Order: sequence, then structure tokens, then C-alpha cells
Amino acid sequence: MLQLVISQEIIDEYLRVGEILSEQFPGVDLSSILKLIVSNSELVIPERQTIKICDDSDDDKFLLCALAGKAKFVVSGDNHLLKLS
Repeated sequence: MLQLVISQEIIDEYLRVGEILSEQFPGVDLSSILKLIVSNSELVIPERQTIKICDDSDDDKFLLCALAGKAKFVVSGDNHLLKLS
């Protein structure tokens, strides 16, 4: 079984990026896909991290979410996350 995990910080980033994309591409509305992701995911509350994990510290939220959700895998195309093992 596949279970998606998400945190409020990730939801906030998806909303922010969705707004930027909607301005660049006025015909695109990502609200329905975001609602689908949120409604089919387990919302977790990651622990606060005081040290930088990734080269891009903005990506730390994804790893902290994965840890909080006890995820076995992180699926990403982000080069900073892909460099980690």
C-alpha cells in the first residue's frame, strides 16, 4: 500500500507555488489537485530541526516530513534531495 505524507509547511509551499504558476499561466488552476493531494495524505507534524540537512535548507521540510511519517521512500526530482542517501 502507498501512503502519502504531508506537513502543513509543505501544503503552504504548494499553495505559494500554485499562486505563482497561476499568475504565469492564468488558465491553470491547481486548487483541485492540491485538494486531492491533501485529502489523500496523512498529515504529520515534523520535529523542528535546528541544523541544516540539505544543501538547500528549503528542502529540509520534505525530509523532516518523511521522518515524521516514517516513510521508506522520498520521491523527488529535486537535485538537492537526490544527492542524499
